[in-house]
Amino acid sequence: MTQNTLLMIQSFQQNKEIRVFRSSKAPNKTWAPEMGFRYDGLYDIESFKIIDQKTKCHRFRMVRQAGQDPIRNSGPEKRPTEQELNNWRKIREEQKFIVNFDA
Repeated sequence: MTQNTLLMIQSFQQNKEIRVFRSSKAPNKTWAPEMGFRYDGLYDIESFKIIDQKTKCHRFRMVRQAGQDPIRNSGPEKRPTEQELNNWRKIREEQKFIVNFDA
């Protein structure tokens, strides 16, 4: 079991919310940002179950807390913005980063 899975279980047991960040590298592209990462708010873990005993793979049911701004994945408030995407492309082209964030 990974450290992240253990932390999710601990958050569930202590009834603590979690902060959700989505990656452009996520397998489900429905909610993924076009590039990089995006903060998508606070969530409560309602339940979880082990879906593979051998690998200890868990599935968590999370519910977004009420009263937050909408997830900014479309429309005029979309993040990252076109300007942010262009800046990121420019930085990548200039190779100003030593770390490869796309790995």
